[in-house]
Amino acid sequence: MDNSSSSGSISVTGSTIDGTSFASASTGWSLSGDTVNVPADAIIAGETTSCTPSLPTAPTFTVGSCITDPGGGGGTHTFGPANSSSTICYKGLTIGANGGTTTLNPGTYVIYGNYLTFDSGSGGHSNLGGNGVFFYLTNGAGMVIQGGANVNLVSGGATESGGGTAPSVGANDGILIYQPSSDTSAMGFVGGSTSFMNGAIIAPGANVTINNGSGATAEGGLVAKSLTMASGGSFKAITDTNEGTLVIYAADPKLVQ
Repeated sequence: MDNSSSSGSISVTGSTIDGTSFASASTGWSLSGDTVNVPADAIIAGETTSCTPSLPTAPTFTVGSCITDPGGGGGTHTFGPANSSSTICYKGLTIGANGGTTTLNPGTYVIYGNYLTFDSGSGGHSNLGGNGVFFYLTNGAGMVIQGGANVNLVSGGATESGGGTAPSVGANDGILIYQPSSDTSAMGFVGGSTSFMNGAIIAPGANVTINNGSGATAEGGLVAKSLTMASGGSFKAITDTNEGTLVIYAADPKLVQ
């Protein structure tokens, strides 16, 4: 669902859209000339009911307890909270810098005032494991996955890349990233061709760019101010029983502007 009433709010060039439904508040957009695999009776222009998702639960933390970015320089590292039910706060967090490889413990990560950055790491793998993680980006924090960074990020309770279920993080199971509307920092997913991300991305104030390699997997619900996809990037919006408090119009994840 695209909430914008602007005729230029949706632009599709040389791309394919697959979906069970597609709606827009605008009546002036067109998808002609491109491949649209959506049932004709499920494409709705001039939709008057806005799409307003409920938001995840913001974790409790103390700013004074936030840790300076450890950097994640060359070598092997393990970052994160003590256990899956715990919360840790970083003043920015860099993963995979200078050829390093990092394992992320399950649990809740607060990124306060700076970026969560995934670099290419060693052998194209900046993140050796992030099963059962929830990232809360606040106070100007944002997220970027650099080109060649083959990340493995799975939300609490969701299916891992090799099968099995990721550890639970509690109320925010199924949600991978939450950036509240007051934080308008851009969010960029470039990454490598073997990246795997499973979980909803809730960033109503952010411009989101997905530019993953053609073999990358990213799935879940997505709420954003705008969405730009290019150069083989793909995103699969699915209905996931583990998406916690994410309840969107007609119970299906939508792309929201």
